[in-house]
Amino acid sequence: MVFKHEPFHIGDKVYLLTYIGEGWMEVWFEGKIGYEEVPFIQSWMPDPTNTWPTCTEPSADCWGRIEKREPADWWILIKTRHGKRGWIKQYDHFIGGDLFE
Repeated sequence: MVFKHEPFHIGDKVYLLTYIGEGWMEVWFEGKIGYEEVPFIQSWMPDPTNTWPTCTEPSADCWGRIEKREPADWWILIKTRHGKRGWIKQYDHFIGGDLFE
């Protein structure tokens, strides 16, 4: 934490777990999992340069700093019209793979 953002304080470590969509993430803090809007992350999906754009000046919208980026994959739970369910990794082959689409 580089800027006070309730319930976090400067110096706290918050772990980003799962990208939910539209800037929201599942986070872990002090043994609890919750949801938090994380506007300072511009992109969660991996890119060819392995960069993770983030803002440079601490502010209300830029309250954290990424210290280490772990590889991430976007899996989508699908269901056929016959009720069979399964997970796929080809998110770019389908419409509606985002929670909010």
